[in-house]
Amino acid sequence: MANPQIPRGMCPLISAYSGGDIGGVMETPVEGGSPRTALEYDGGVQPFTVTLPLTPEKYHIWTLFYHRIIKKGSKPFDMMIDSGDGAELHTCFMVVKSYSMVRNQQHSFVTFTVNVQPSAYKRSIEDAQAEIDLWNDGLSNYGALFAGLDKYINHDVNVLGVISGP
Repeated sequence: MANPQIPRGMCPLISAYSGGDIGGVMETPVEGGSPRTALEYDGGVQPFTVTLPLTPEKYHIWTLFYHRIIKKGSKPFDMMIDSGDGAELHTCFMVVKSYSMVRNQQHSFVTFTVNVQPSAYKRSIEDAQAEIDLWNDGLSNYGALFAGLDKYINHDVNVLGVISGP
């Protein structure tokens, strides 16, 4: 059975969006030297604190979703989160006792922390290194890359014999 998805029109404020450490690294103190670090586990979840700005109507729907559907955050749900690849749908697990709500005259601001698996773990180590190598080889400027491709396709290799520009 699929996880319930956060109701339509409810998305976190980008300015009030923060992520935390994923963990999995341990440190052992060494007398007279730098501590030694070791990988305890690879993968895991990362905490993200999100704030939802809600109109009175949206707050009503959120309250129904929170209390009746995800049972005060005890059940996982799907929400758009940017964990490194832009906003994507992630399965979210609400952190216990992280929920708060502040209301002003027009809006309610619901804040909570969720744990999600970062999108970086969808890639193998080899694929991740290949992307980093592309970045390091100067392809970090995608605008220039696409402009070059546009010139090549539309001007340099004019397959149809139609001139698209001056």
